[in-house]
Amino acid sequence: MNVLADSFEDSVRFDFQQACLELAEAERALRLRNDATTQARLDRCRARVDQILDMWNEAASRRG
Repeated sequence: MNVLADSFEDSVRFDFQQACLELAEAERALRLRNDATTQARLDRCRARVDQILDMWNEAASRRG
């Protein structure tokens, strides 16, 4: 067991779960009120999910 790797993976999983929850909430908010502010929030949430997935993929490629 590699404590650093396990901690990193757990951290990324937690961040991803949080980002998905925030994304779902932003999608609900947009359905209720479709305006520039809620669309911008949704865009930020999508970007955060993408960032986390990119980080995960980069780390996986380094591990081999």
